Amino acid sequence: MCVNFETSTTAFIIGTISGILLYLQGQPEKRVIGLFIVFFSMVQLFEALIYKGYDTNGILSKLLYLNLGFQGFFIFLLFWLYSFKNVVPHLVLTGIIALYFTVNLFYKSFSKAQIGSCLTWNFIHDYYLEKSLQIMYGLLFLYLFYKQTNKALRNAGLVLLFTCGVSLTFTFINLQNRPSGV
Repeated sequence: MCVNFETSTTAFIIGTISGILLYLQGQPEKRVIGLFIVFFSMVQLFEALIYKGYDTNGILSKLLYLNLGFQGFFIFLLFWLYSFKNVVPHLVLTGIIALYFTVNLFYKSFSKAQIGSCLTWNFIHDYYLEKSLQIMYGLLFLYLFYKQTNKALRNAGLVLLFTCGVSLTFTFINLQNRPSGV
């Protein structure tokens, strides 16, 4: 959710390198966080390519949309694969959200992202999609803060909560060049 090609590219590179470095530390919680950061950072790659004009047929917007819808399912799948406790209900619920996003992609009209003074995610301004994302991130925050005693996972949750807060702050401030998803 960056404001131009350069910041999107920089965020993608930093996120990917950080995720790989975390993954290489070998501890299960750091591997999960690292893989999630790489997956999460793909948003920046898709945005950078859209900024460069490579989304003429809307495929990159659709990949960006699916990435958003699958983020919760992806991290809970990783938690499940690495044998974390109390993850199955979250995995099922975020799987339903991911399925909802997938079905919407094929059965509802889809408006690709537009470049103006900044990138606008036209595809995300739907009440039920916004609520689905709120539920997905709510489940993630609940899991990281209430069902985990692992310090690394709680810290990752704090960072994610902080970035969510920054993004929401830009929603309420009428800036010309605000993050794309808001």
